[in-house]
Amino acid sequence: MEATPKTTASKGRKALKVLLNVLFIAVLLAFTAYLVLSKQELPQIRYYIRQANPWWLLGGALLLMVFVCCESVILYHLFRKLRVPAKFRRCIVYSYVGFFVSAITPSASGGQPAQLVWMKRDGLDFGVSSLVLLVVTLAYKLALVALSVILVAFNASFVFDHLGFMLYVLILGLVLNLAFCSFLVVVIFRPKPARKMAYLLLNILCKLRLVRNREAMAERFEQGINHYSRSAGLLLGRKELLWEVFGITVFQRLCFFAITFMVYEAFGLSGTNFFQIIALQVVLSLALDILPFPGGIGANEGGFMVMYTQVFGASLVVPGMLLSRGINYYLLVILGAVITVTSYILSQRRLAKRRKREEEIC
Repeated sequence: MEATPKTTASKGRKALKVLLNVLFIAVLLAFTAYLVLSKQELPQIRYYIRQANPWWLLGGALLLMVFVCCESVILYHLFRKLRVPAKFRRCIVYSYVGFFVSAITPSASGGQPAQLVWMKRDGLDFGVSSLVLLVVTLAYKLALVALSVILVAFNASFVFDHLGFMLYVLILGLVLNLAFCSFLVVVIFRPKPARKMAYLLLNILCKLRLVRNREAMAERFEQGINHYSRSAGLLLGRKELLWEVFGITVFQRLCFFAITFMVYEAFGLSGTNFFQIIALQVVLSLALDILPFPGGIGANEGGFMVMYTQVFGASLVVPGMLLSRGINYYLLVILGAVITVTSYILSQRRLAKRRKREEEIC
């Protein structure tokens, strides 16, 4: 079957969007490298990186694997409780796909849509899949806010001594994350207010002439809200499940933030304890969570340099940042890319075989 002009144009737009994202990331990386390394002695940086204990760095990489697999456990657990026959190995793929696409798209906006595409290909119900991902997002944000409040409260003087101008970014990040969490709670568990908000948005889009077929869009809103409300009813009857998801998510985020501590130990440093380093990493993540850069490129590196200079010391802060970001971002991107591309190729082969069998039957 030949591709229609509409299908070809759609594929062309998607390819162009991917290309623009790659170019944007390349520009950000080049600009970040210039800002960070322009005043540094590269041979000295290489020397310090080679001195780092590889076993601690391997421990950081293992923590990254645990971080990803924790989401897989949550997805599998939620799907089973909502009576959707998902396979755990596929949940691992969904997690890597989500983290990879989130890491290369502005504001991590592409992760969950990509996961929904993979789930739909596996025959999972779209409404249930959407709800599960919303619950995962809500737990992810709430865990970040809860950890930041608790860890900052117990390490207040230490954190504020290292914040600098990041204090204002932190306050903004906290307010926006709380607002976003409140919105997700309404969407998931309060269908009536969510319906009003949806129709208010629809009216605005229609007035701006961004939506032409109001009836079709309204029907899609109704279907989505009904899907959410039915599945949310099952979740509300299992409040212990929500607490389990939240607990796993807290552990998941601690594993991610502990990667910086592993890098700190790899250099044989002392004087700053585990929870102090975790507190700084939580604050950095919360402060930069709102920025529209893929993977927080540039902002994360700059924030690390501001907040960790006293912890790592002037000579080790750049090597520490490179190793920390190398594990918690670039390694994640590489692993996610390999698994995403491999999964896509295998799924295309399965689809081709299925079509061939259908043609032979016909």
